[in-house]
Amino acid sequence: MDTNCTRRGRYLIRTTATLAALLLLTPSALAQPGSVQAHQKLSETEGGFTGVLDADQFGAATAALGDLDGDGIADLAVGAPEDDDGSSNRGAVWILFLNADGTVKSHQKLSSSTLAELGEELGTGDRFGSALASLGDLDGDGVTDLAVGTPLDDDGGANRGAVYVLFLNADGTVQDHQKISDLDGGLSAALENDDNFGAAVATPGDLDGDGTPDLAVGAPGDDDGGTDRGAVYVLFLNADGTVKSEQKISDTVGGFTGTLDDGDGLGASAASVGDFDNDGTADLVVGAHLDDDGGTDRGAVYVLLLDTDGTVKAHRKISSTEGDFFGALDDDDHFGASVASLGDLDGDGVVDLAVGATEDDDGSSNQGAVWVLLLRADGSVKGHRKISELEGGFTGDLSSADRFGWSLAVLGDLDGDGVVDLAAGAIGDDDGDLNNQGAAWLLFLDGAVEVGPVDALGDPVDEPVLVPDARTEVFYAGTLWNPNALTTTLDGWPVITFPDGSQVVRRRPTVFEITGASVDYGGAFNMLDSFEFGAYEFAYHMGDHPSDPWARSAFVLFKSGLERTGGLGRRVGEPAAVRAQAALAQAGDPGWVAVRPAESVEAAFAAAEAPHEVPPPSGSSLGRAYPNPFNPTATVPFELAEAGAVRLSVYDLLGREVARLVDGRVEAGRHAAVFDASALPSGTYLVRFEAGRRVHTQRLTLLK
Repeated sequence: MDTNCTRRGRYLIRTTATLAALLLLTPSALAQPGSVQAHQKLSETEGGFTGVLDADQFGAATAALGDLDGDGIADLAVGAPEDDDGSSNRGAVWILFLNADGTVKSHQKLSSSTLAELGEELGTGDRFGSALASLGDLDGDGVTDLAVGTPLDDDGGANRGAVYVLFLNADGTVQDHQKISDLDGGLSAALENDDNFGAAVATPGDLDGDGTPDLAVGAPGDDDGGTDRGAVYVLFLNADGTVKSEQKISDTVGGFTGTLDDGDGLGASAASVGDFDNDGTADLVVGAHLDDDGGTDRGAVYVLLLDTDGTVKAHRKISSTEGDFFGALDDDDHFGASVASLGDLDGDGVVDLAVGATEDDDGSSNQGAVWVLLLRADGSVKGHRKISELEGGFTGDLSSADRFGWSLAVLGDLDGDGVVDLAAGAIGDDDGDLNNQGAAWLLFLDGAVEVGPVDALGDPVDEPVLVPDARTEVFYAGTLWNPNALTTTLDGWPVITFPDGSQVVRRRPTVFEITGASVDYGGAFNMLDSFEFGAYEFAYHMGDHPSDPWARSAFVLFKSGLERTGGLGRRVGEPAAVRAQAALAQAGDPGWVAVRPAESVEAAFAAAEAPHEVPPPSGSSLGRAYPNPFNPTATVPFELAEAGAVRLSVYDLLGREVARLVDGRVEAGRHAAVFDASALPSGTYLVRFEAGRRVHTQRLTLLK
């Protein structure tokens, strides 16, 4: 299951003054954080599971139970809310005792008969098992306990919802229980019909410091502020599972200042993110899968920073238009249908997230997807990875309407490789004899390992490399090695940081596809004599171009001598990288994008996609493609003032050329090319127009 790359490289710096320095990199694992290196499916026909399923929607909920049976391997609870034990759709929960490879060695079913033995009766259509969360050892008996959402329970009124606290034995059976609803368990809040209390459950830890874990419960049908805007209840529990007090978070109460619209469904999913802001209090991430940012029902998640009383002191929204998330969401994707905290997946000290998008159409309609979001300390997204039938290293076979990602749960490090692993439900899976029997996929994830420069003896390089005050070429070279049979795909690109903090970034990366072999990389950068003196960081990034490196190596160049201004024509306040970009273009090296110190790399590339403000001397120009968005064809106009060589190509966001529309001599005048994307998946593509030494790029969005 190990598909990590090992990177063994070197950087060679040459100058016209014959100065040379050799920096070697120690071999080190290079992994794509959030990609899938292996998987195990659990269904009626796979993974050693011997339970009998009907159209049960097995996988609607998942929760890690820790090592329930004491064999050293984490175990898993899986909900099947349309199980018919007792009567239609009463629901069930399966306790799965796992092997280290993710297969099932044994199981225990909890359903209507289980609760009947404890004096509790499930009703028809209650959907017990729609949500699950491990409570830790609530009653102090040494065994993990479980919260089970039952969002269509009718206590007090139709579909008001309920949560069952199940006190488990080590064999997965139930020794006792406590129901929390409009009528039971000490809940003082007044639930209303169709609130769906219990659609999500999560354990934020001991918020109030009383030594007892607390519980967050989603009610996406709550009407505070408007119809179905949704809510989350923070329940402060007693050790017997009853509620001693609660705090509601909605459009009108609890300190939440986000803007909810009718039908957003806040509380459709929830997960703890630990103490995200390091204030000593645990925080939550909550899904609103029907949010309309960017388009109908695209979905959103909110990171809620909590006070000890359960109120919200601040939040960060992540959606198609907020939170620096640049993943391509489509209408009706339902991003936020499930959420899970991945811990610090990429090793930067910040918790990362997994988010389900159950109606994503990668492969075919509503197959579903999971987005891995690598977060910054402010809760915004610095990078992402999509896991679907088409992306993220996942090789499982999904079908239309599987709704992969309906539930998510972090299992811990099941396979012992130092990286957390993830369970993802797919309620529409048809393994077996009936539709919607359901499945759970165990995804063994990759993490990230930092790499850095050392000298020939293996010691870290602390001293900068001195470069004379003259024109200099920086040559970089190295080797990527993947010893496994599975293919690893990644981009490589250099980034130069100037003394004032601004950067130039290579516009087009090198794309590597490595299978059981090593691949060499290399290139050159012109440090012109017009560059000012000072310290320059030269880094080579590997990952998703332009702004999501999985690993990097860097060293410092120090240019000696007096600061020069004549060659670049210094203007007050203009970053050095902007002047350098112009100088590099004049020197015949135009493939760089300047980034100001306060500007994101994404913003710089977006600006670079627009036509240049100064028209090319030849009169060559790229017109705006239409329609945009398009499906499946777009017309790309361009104009030449005089005949010459033209190349018009289309690339995906991994830098791979997917179409070449024009390549050769073109006569002067206005022209148009047609881009036919019938065979390509929905997403964002870049059109690149090259005429002489001038380059224009433009973004196209394919919506199918």
